[in-house]
Amino acid sequence: MLIRLWKAWEIFWFGEMDGYPLGVFRAVFAGILFIMYSIRGLEFQLLFSNEGLMPFDRAQLFAPETYQPLFYWFPESNSLLALCYVLFLVLLLALSLGLIGRRLCWLVLFFHLMFFQRNYMTIYGADLISNFFLLALCFTNAHRYFSLRHWLFPQWNRPESSPLDTMGVRMIQVQLCIIYGFTGLEKMKGNEWWEGTAVWAVLTNAQLNFMDFSFFHYFPVVVVVMTWATLLFEVYFPVVIWFQGLRKYWLSIGFLFHLGAAVFMSLPFFSTIMVSSYLVFMNRRQIQGPLGIK
Repeated sequence: MLIRLWKAWEIFWFGEMDGYPLGVFRAVFAGILFIMYSIRGLEFQLLFSNEGLMPFDRAQLFAPETYQPLFYWFPESNSLLALCYVLFLVLLLALSLGLIGRRLCWLVLFFHLMFFQRNYMTIYGADLISNFFLLALCFTNAHRYFSLRHWLFPQWNRPESSPLDTMGVRMIQVQLCIIYGFTGLEKMKGNEWWEGTAVWAVLTNAQLNFMDFSFFHYFPVVVVVMTWATLLFEVYFPVVIWFQGLRKYWLSIGFLFHLGAAVFMSLPFFSTIMVSSYLVFMNRRQIQGPLGIK
């Protein structure tokens, strides 16, 4: 029995797996990061220069104790940091188009952490989760499929499949389960979630919303259902997602959940990054159908 369990464990982490969903995820996820950092780049001086919100001498002191790294690796020269930012954008675009592999993906992660450390005031859930997903991609040949390089030069051989590709997919899947499970259990500590009023606090938070959603007070049952549905979705995601028959329904609920977060909480990049990871739970047929790809 122990041998069978060990073999099942090995297959789960390193067994053969179709790399197509991983390639589509890489293209979508890196594309979202490229757009997010391009928009931040419009305010580069405000966000990352020494004359902006966070001077260099304070950047190393601003990080919370739980986020303090062992060492910092961002340059203190504005011009050099701007050059690194441009190179970072080029690498993100190349990663999205499948022009670079796992070796240069480590450089993408390096630059992401550089600007992550440079100004902790700009980071939020989208940046934290991107750390995990970029790390997973660094082990994989995610450019095997959905790659512009192979469309332009079909004579080039695709990189071979590797057990590390499966490991990278599992890292993303397991990390997503941890994120949902942990946040769901944390929510259960709050009385407002048990009372069904937590979503109401979000809908009436002027700092989050771009419009007035106070009309929901006419529909209290809807607010309660949205609150409890959020709790149930997150708490049970780590279990339900592994059942093939239930997976598509849970991913559909997750899409609606993050669509609501994008609309009601003004979190478009966080929501799209989270939903992009759903691609690694899907197979080739499920992805090609909605996209209309033969």
